[in-house]
Amino acid sequence: MIPRLVDIESHVANETGVAFFNTFQAMGGAGTMARWYNDEPRLVGADFIHPMPAGAKIVGELLYNALRDGYNQYKLRQLNGSGAVAQK
Repeated sequence: MIPRLVDIESHVANETGVAFFNTFQAMGGAGTMARWYNDEPRLVGADFIHPMPAGAKIVGELLYNALRDGYNQYKLRQLNGSGAVAQK
């Protein structure tokens, strides 16, 4: 179900021209929650939805890195005189 929701979110973001961060993919895709549950320290709670503090830190770092990298790509496009948006 999650990949279907991610596809819908991505499609809506693309249609409306807003940014989209694929948390599911960034975290590792299918099977990640089970791996995170079995990790030591545990990275996700028993509901397989809510991250534990260490897992939340990882998700925050993934988001921060994506924002930083996107901003750096934007600035490089501005310096190079290209307003085109790079697709990943």
